[in-house]
Amino acid sequence: MKISRLEEYGLRCVLQLAQHAETSMRVEEIAKLEGLSKAYVAKIMSPLRRAGLVLSVRGVRGGYLLTRSPEAITLTEVLVALEATKVDEGFCRTHSGNCPRCVHIPDCG
Repeated sequence: MKISRLEEYGLRCVLQLAQHAETSMRVEEIAKLEGLSKAYVAKIMSPLRRAGLVLSVRGVRGGYLLTRSPEAITLTEVLVALEATKVDEGFCRTHSGNCPRCVHIPDCG
């Protein structure tokens, strides 16, 4: 599967939140860690929030948090939230990665 830049950076932002799951992270922190602009990180976080994957916390200790444990959030959920058009949820449900003829086995999760 080929993913867009927005999807890659969105996944990286979610991974940052997963690595810091005990506390909220400000847009500035995520942007600095990922080498992105604050505006771009804010653009990424908006659809993730609308999809219910992240929670926005206001205030001095505010920032973003994952709404569930990192283990409970799937790659597909993140990509769909970022409006990825190349995700076929049904394919991965019906192909567990053990088909000897499938060229996509290395991509199975």
